[in-house]
Parts: sequence; structure tokens; C-alpha cells
Amino acid sequence: MKKKLVPTIIALVVLVALIVAYVIVDKKFAENEETNIDDIFGTFEYLWEEKAESISQAVFNIENGAYTIKVGEDITIEGFESVIISRYELLQMLRKISILPVERFVEVDKSQYKKYGFEDSKNVITLKFSDGRVRTLVIGHNTGVNNEVYALSKEDGKVATLKSDTAKEILAGPSKYRSKVICTLSNSFLRELTVTKAGKKLMSITENTEMSGYTMEYPYSDAVVSERKISEFLSMFNQIDADEVVDENPKDISKYGFDDCLEVYLHDSASKHTFKFGDMAPEGGMYIMYGNRPVVYRGNIFLYEMFKEVEPVDYLEPYVHLYDIADVNTIEISKDGKTCNISVSIKDDKLACTVNGKNVSQDQFRTLYQAIAGMYYGTVTDEAVPSDTYALVTFKMNDGKVNTFKYGDAAKDYCVVRTTNGYNAIVLKSIIDAAWQIALPYTK
Repeated sequence: MKKKLVPTIIALVVLVALIVAYVIVDKKFAENEETNIDDIFGTFEYLWEEKAESISQAVFNIENGAYTIKVGEDITIEGFESVIISRYELLQMLRKISILPVERFVEVDKSQYKKYGFEDSKNVITLKFSDGRVRTLVIGHNTGVNNEVYALSKEDGKVATLKSDTAKEILAGPSKYRSKVICTLSNSFLRELTVTKAGKKLMSITENTEMSGYTMEYPYSDAVVSERKISEFLSMFNQIDADEVVDENPKDISKYGFDDCLEVYLHDSASKHTFKFGDMAPEGGMYIMYGNRPVVYRGNIFLYEMFKEVEPVDYLEPYVHLYDIADVNTIEISKDGKTCNISVSIKDDKLACTVNGKNVSQDQFRTLYQAIAGMYYGTVTDEAVPSDTYALVTFKMNDGKVNTFKYGDAAKDYCVVRTTNGYNAIVLKSIIDAAWQIALPYTK
């Protein structure tokens, strides 16, 4: 009983403390209506507060490279060449430099500027405004206290300390303006997906332009691709970002592992994309190149994880035999010494069918056809097709070809069969039996 009272007592103590704190603050506001919230929680001071949109130029003469950000009809950078400069990052810098929060102000006479590192500073940023004004920031020595540096607003002589992290951010150099956005994948639909490794094609899927859906071109020619699998793939499409820009205009890409790399080509609903995946990077992620862009990125992209050990068969519809009904002349299923023979014909765009010589309705035929033609496998296997036959399914095509599928009796509960696409697969006997039960009334 005493243990149960402890949480209750603690809760009451906390509640009383909160009430007392509220009364104190409420009384303070009541006594002085002009009390500012900053008086309670602290105030923020700034070396200067300017409007970023009023800046026409920001000139950086710093140890990490001299360059200028110019603002006209667009925002540009001079003094640094890159094919992936981010306009957003340039704007972000102007916003950061226009309002500089300080830790504290320091009274410093001009005669002491050298002592604080202002006279010989190698880090000077000059802002030029559209109204003609100029503001100059000079970064001095480290203070040696609280991870701060001295900073001088040259025109008005104000000296303050800035957080070292703030100084590092604005003095980092022009390479930080390079965009880490690699591309954006449009997920409306897919036109083509091709995966290669060391120049050897591993898998190729294309949009079926004659019918809806997708077809595998390699390694299983004309095989029907699972639309569910493609939908899952498309659901992952979005903006692709890197963690870091490692190298631009690299002289030797082999050192990043791009000689025999994994390559993924995508033609989505909007654009064509080629991704190359090199070695794993020591900092994490891997080296990546995109299209013909002369840039080496580092990061993690879902495409690599999906296709580094791709199994093309996983992208196919898991059917043993899948044919267009318009190409089929007859289908025959045999089991336990009995046979069901289905004849198919299309006249005047109408489907006519008989089973063992007897006419059946389209509904009856559809049920029977789907049960036999739509038998699916559970998994691909290295097992050979056994010599003992559990069931046979034969398709005679309109072009005269005959395709027979032997379901070899492999175990108590499953068979092994060679599929249309040329690999062996395991099919549960229960699936074969279910199809056979539908065919059984028509057998002879």
C-alpha cells in the first residue's frame, strides 16, 4: 500500500511546484504590463540584422577560397566552377550571413584590433546592398572560451563573439553550394529497367506497349512480369539524395570502383536515368555516379540494395504456363489415366469452346481454363523433374507448336515442373488437384 502512495505524492509535489511558478510569472506580468518574454527566458543579440533580399553581392575572401555570390534576375556564384551548384544553398547562405546572432559584445579599441586577429585576418566577408550600403564582417582569433571566435563589424566598429560552429558554417568554402540532389524518379509508370554488372546484362524489363503490364526481355524472353512487383518498386520512387559530393571532374574514377561496377538504367514516366555503384566508402555508404555527370557522390540508394544480387525470376508472374488465349488451339490435362481436352476458337470476335467434343458455356470454359492455365509455383528449384508423372498439361498452339508440361512426382506434397520460362519450379499437389477437380467432370 505504501509503495502505491509514492507516485501519487511525487505527482502532487510537481503539481504544487508548477502552480507556484505560474503564480510568480503571472504576478510579474501583472506588476509590469510591458514585461517582455525575453526578460524571463533570455534575449538574443545580433551583430547585424539585415534583409537577405536587399543583398546584391556577398564577397567572400576566406582561407577556403575567394568567391562572390551575385544577385540579379537569378542568384549565381563567381570564382567557383561546378555543374551542380544549388540555388537553394546560395540563398540559404545569404539568409545566414544577413542576420548574425552573437554570444556577447566586447568593448575593443581600434588600436587593439591586431590582438584580436582583425588586422591580418584571412577571413573577410563583404555584403553589398542594393541601396549602396556596405557591411564587412571580419573573423578574428578564437577566444579560448566556450568554443567562440571574435568577430568585427568593420563599418560600425562593433566587436562580438560568435559560436565557432557559426563561423565554420559561413567560412566553409564554396564547395558547400554543390547540390546533393542526384535526381528525382517519377513513379507514374516504368518504361524500362535494365541491370548490368561488369558490362554483363543481368536483367531487362520493358513496358508492354501492346497490352498493359511489363515483359522481361532478359534473361527470360517475353516472360510476363509481376505488376505487383513493379508497383512495389515504383512506390519507392522519390527524390534521390547523396550524403556527400566526393569529387567533381575526377581524373581517375577507377579508384572509386567504377571499372566493373553495378549499373542500373531506369526510364521512368518522365526521364532516363543511369546509376553506377562503385566501392563502399570508408565514411559509410558507397560511391555513386549518375548519367554523364562528372561527379562522384557518396551515399545509400535503395536501387543498389535491390539489385546488387538480383534474381530475375523474382520479378516474374509465378505461373508455370502462361499463354495468350488467342494463341491457343487446344489444352489437355491428364491425370490418373483420365484426360480432359479443351478446344478453343475465336469466330467473329466471339470465343467458342468445347470440352471433349461437347460445347460448354463461356463461364464454364473460363473457370476450367483459369484453373488449368493459371496453376502457379511456390518457388524456383535446382531439383530435376522426376521421371514419375503426377500430371501432364499440353498446349497446342495455333502456329502448330506443342508445349507439354510434365509435373514430376517429387515428394508427398509437391511436384517439380519445367516452366514456360525455362527453369524448374515446385508446385504443390494441392494446386494441381484443385484444377483437376474442376476438369474431372469433363474427363473421359
